[in-house]
Amino acid sequence: MEKNGNGLGKFISLVILTLILTSISYFSYNYLVFCQELKSLSIKNGDCFNKSQLEVKMNYRHPVYNLSIRLDGDEMGNKARYDGSGVTFLLENLSPGDHILKVGFDRSFNMVTYMPVEQEIAFEVDTIPPTVKLDYPQGDLVRDEEVYIVGRTEPESCLDIRVNDENFRITAGTTGRFYQKVPMEKETNELEITSTDKAGNRGSISKTLIRDKFPPMIGIRTPYNQQILKQNSTEIVVEVGDTGSGIKDCYMEMDGKRIGGKYEPRIGVMSAKVENLDEGAYTVKAVAEDRAGWKSEMEWEFIVNSQEELGFNTIRPGALGKDIETLQSRLIKLGYLDSGHVTGKYDTETESAVLKLKEARNLPLNNIVDKETLLTLNNKIFVYLSEFTLLLVSPDDEVIRQFPIACGSDYYPTPTGEYFIKEKVYDPTWIPPDSPWARGAQPIPPGPGNPLGTRWLGLSGGGIGIHGTPNSWSIGTPASHGCVRMYISDVEELFEMVNVGTPVFIYYSRPAGHQKYNLKKEPPKLPE
Repeated sequence: MEKNGNGLGKFISLVILTLILTSISYFSYNYLVFCQELKSLSIKNGDCFNKSQLEVKMNYRHPVYNLSIRLDGDEMGNKARYDGSGVTFLLENLSPGDHILKVGFDRSFNMVTYMPVEQEIAFEVDTIPPTVKLDYPQGDLVRDEEVYIVGRTEPESCLDIRVNDENFRITAGTTGRFYQKVPMEKETNELEITSTDKAGNRGSISKTLIRDKFPPMIGIRTPYNQQILKQNSTEIVVEVGDTGSGIKDCYMEMDGKRIGGKYEPRIGVMSAKVENLDEGAYTVKAVAEDRAGWKSEMEWEFIVNSQEELGFNTIRPGALGKDIETLQSRLIKLGYLDSGHVTGKYDTETESAVLKLKEARNLPLNNIVDKETLLTLNNKIFVYLSEFTLLLVSPDDEVIRQFPIACGSDYYPTPTGEYFIKEKVYDPTWIPPDSPWARGAQPIPPGPGNPLGTRWLGLSGGGIGIHGTPNSWSIGTPASHGCVRMYISDVEELFEMVNVGTPVFIYYSRPAGHQKYNLKKEPPKLPE
């Protein structure tokens, strides 16, 4: 009996162990199956949807255990619908933005449901269509056969770009930027860009792009290339036209500096007036840009040669004529230019000589022969009215000659100031000036008794001049109507020692800095 009892106990123990192992296997199997079924949810982590209601499906064939469904932390209750192959539940009234869905067991008291298993899924609802902004081309004009389409949309959206009959598909970057090179084969090109975001929303833009194939045209009217002008002012005129998109901007530069002017689109002409030009060469550039971005430039040169006597105008490189020959001769005489280099053109050798002269005379180092430089090259005349004296001074500040003079009376004083000789006339005719004292007078031809004597040196800035006089007794007195009178023999001598352009400085009394011009004692002149 004891033996049979032990056998029964073992049998019962074996049955119990078998039942325990079977239960563990069953529940473990169901747990593993449920874990797999959770992975079959139709919604995945990171999904994005463009609707407020979603139907979620799961392969769940064991509806004996209720599902726990929580959306954004709120229990959805028993909204699951079961059929033979799975379960379906509805997510309703979803607001735009991020959501968290958690699916697991309802925590009823059994081994399977209390084992920790749950599927968490983050998804997004987006019902707003993506915007598409085009950064380039900004307008409706292009000029090249191929252009880059550059713009912005939602990050990582899919873009379909259509140009005429060609399509391109690209993906926007993580910042939403996109670009694509597309052809512009026609004169009129239709562009459409459609952006599809992760949720499936679509946004698009379209525009018509006009291709301008040709740059603006520029034609020179005046002055033409290498033209030599005989005056120191001119009007620069160019023709500007465009057969495509039209002129957006046009302007002119002279020697690299923009000059004022006007553009008349109706007749396609751009012009600018320039005045007070120095002697020499000028480089002009006309620039025109159309609305498509084409830019045209034309550059040419003209030369101002308005005077032949050294001393009238400032001189720059490229100047031509007898005044340059005179300049070169004086530079040779002063030892700054090689002997024989008298070309009549302000060339590089002449420029180098001018720089050497300026360095020696402590003048600003540039290649412009200005008034101050001309003074170092020309004889100059100083007139001291209170001393009734005229000095001819060399470029080296040495007194060449000293002459006695007569000057204006108290009623008609000689004006002081800085002048230059603008004309030299042999045997002049006296023309009555427009002044009360000469009213009714008649012109007097050359010859004895002519008030101007035999020579006339006309000064700039007015009707006065330096001339001879038959009234030699007036020398040394204030007797004229404003002019500077000289003995006839003296003015004939002076006439040969000065040029048109020679500077003339008239002072009432000797300036302090002029004490170095020592007056030489000369025997008094006898009346002529």
